Amino acid sequence: MANAPRPDVAAVIPGYGNLHGFSSTFDVSPGVHSVCAFALNASPYGDTNPSLGCRSVTVSGDPVGSLDGASAVLGGIRVSGWAIDPDTTSPVSVKVFVDGVAVAEGAASESRADIASVFPRYGAGHGYSVFAATSGGSHRVCVEAVNLPPSGTINRNLGCAVVVVSGQVFGNVETIIGGPGGVFVSGWAIDPDTGDSIVRVTLDGATVDIPTARTRPDVTAAFPVFTGAHGFEKLIPAAGGARRVCVTLLNQGATGADQPAVCRSVSVLSGNPFGNLENAVRTGTGISLSGWALDPDVAGPVSIHVYVNGAWGGSFTANGRRGDVGAAFPGYGSAHGFVIPLSAGQAPVSVCAYLINQGPGSTNPLLGCRSL
Repeated sequence: MANAPRPDVAAVIPGYGNLHGFSSTFDVSPGVHSVCAFALNASPYGDTNPSLGCRSVTVSGDPVGSLDGASAVLGGIRVSGWAIDPDTTSPVSVKVFVDGVAVAEGAASESRADIASVFPRYGAGHGYSVFAATSGGSHRVCVEAVNLPPSGTINRNLGCAVVVVSGQVFGNVETIIGGPGGVFVSGWAIDPDTGDSIVRVTLDGATVDIPTARTRPDVTAAFPVFTGAHGFEKLIPAAGGARRVCVTLLNQGATGADQPAVCRSVSVLSGNPFGNLENAVRTGTGISLSGWALDPDVAGPVSIHVYVNGAWGGSFTANGRRGDVGAAFPGYGSAHGFVIPLSAGQAPVSVCAYLINQGPGSTNPLLGCRSL
């Protein structure tokens, strides 16, 4: 419909107003096309639809599109926009270049209703959002739409942007506790510039550096762009008593800084083994003792020596699973429970259990005696 304002036409042909301009867009395939426009005669006068003219138009087969956004994200840059190849309604590929080097590629297949309204022939599935991993610092990122056959001659540059990516080390210090014979620390760390990190533990002024060499599938799942091991876990030897411990995530790359230290005061257990003789009961064949035992200087199980009426009853190991003990004494594990069967007649007996010391303790303490 020729109903767009054209004041120039109104000036040349006065009396007809200025609403006689037209502008139309048509979807056509790439290539050379002859385009002709005709004015349709309106009754009652005139007997033909005159030609307004013809033009030869070449429609490019090169892809078109736009880089709408480029932003720094954890570990790199995310670019977004849209791309269409006139030869197909299918999604096209876009390549991401960082500082002139191709580092990522993705499909422009996300829904973009705004693009469908402008190019209805091609539908909505032509948006893209692609992540490109890179080190910290300032980077020039460019996006290119890949041309598809049969026509077109170039991969279209959709735009470039300069993005500053943080190289700051990040992670989490999950545990700082007193453990068997020292201080137990654990957690994870990632430096975006290198993919790994170094953790520095300061214990009463002395430092120990720990590499992030422990596999952490949960961290890898959360940050899949950073492959490899990111966890740390170590028991730092220390004498018993109150200790001041700080953990710092060290920055490894050219950008960023060390993560501020996480500090805690902890108590390192040491000395004689201890535990609880929870039950001593008669059974159909004798006596059963049960409970738990732990030596603060070692994570392994404790030996228990039992005497019945003062006579040797045997040596046993407290290595049964006790989740409650493991939760109460983190760093020692849960293998500290015991159930000890003893043969005994029906006559009254006295049963005593002693814990065998394994570290700096001074004695094998009595766990308890029961008369049955």
